Amino acid sequence: MKVWIAQYLCGPQRHAIMAAADEAKDRDEAETKIATALRNRVADLLRAKAINPWCALCGAASAEWIVDLQPSRFRTLDEALPTMRQAEAEQAATNAAFGDLHRTQRKN
Repeated sequence: MKVWIAQYLCGPQRHAIMAAADEAKDRDEAETKIATALRNRVADLLRAKAINPWCALCGAASAEWIVDLQPSRFRTLDEALPTMRQAEAEQAATNAAFGDLHRTQRKN
């Protein structure tokens, strides 16, 4: 078992849109359990207009977004959680500082 991370990224610059993580024994299980669930969640949020259909940093349209699925160095979610929470906080700070800058000023 390993912790796998699926990230929805804007295609052009790979800015993080949303991510999900869980334990899986291999790529096939991770694809089914994590990546597919993330795709469905983002599709639901887009349909509900709960998230914008563009990258907040560069403006890439949701049609250009991709899912990147990779194993992490962690074996359990408990082990991974502190690192994941730190990354989440850093992403939130980046979005707060630079989110939607592309719509009001210059491209990042």
